[in-house]
Amino acid sequence: MLSEPGGKWPGVVGHRGEAMLSQKQPSYHERYSEFLGIPLRLWAASHPMRRRRLHGRAASSKKAREDTTMDEAHRLILYKILHLAGLMAVFSGIAVAMTQGKDGSLRKPALIFHGVGLFLLLFSGFGMVARLGVSYASGWVLLKVAIWLFFGGAVVLAKKGILKGPSGWAICIALGVVAAWAGLLKPF
Repeated sequence: MLSEPGGKWPGVVGHRGEAMLSQKQPSYHERYSEFLGIPLRLWAASHPMRRRRLHGRAASSKKAREDTTMDEAHRLILYKILHLAGLMAVFSGIAVAMTQGKDGSLRKPALIFHGVGLFLLLFSGFGMVARLGVSYASGWVLLKVAIWLFFGGAVVLAKKGILKGPSGWAICIALGVVAAWAGLLKPF
């Protein structure tokens, strides 16, 4: 048989022994929407050409214009853009606080950037969680909130000299990578 381990056709059997011929391979659209972290129906509705390909109707049809899921997809993308803007503001605020110390001329603008960035991160993060329909008590959401709390106190730690130099930068970057990993993969 083709699906037997060690059979005539290697590669037909998956690494767990199941027949790969019976498995449905995800389409390009499914893989790309998973990569973006957006549900397929929202990703497909966000652009007329994708909507036409997936649903088999013309993009200029009345049904396509009345499609309300397009607003949901655009909101999700807007939340992601706001999230990235907040992340950049938080990191630039922390960097200036780490380099300026207690008596820098840029200290006040850095604290303002940091605070605005924290607000944008919180607002857009919980907005995305609500749009995706994920529980607020999920492990990855709680991890991101804990990292957000650390970044909230990072300016104080930098001002007191606890978070400084290359080790402070490495800690902030590592926590940023962990937050990105948790947000993109949603592992738990």
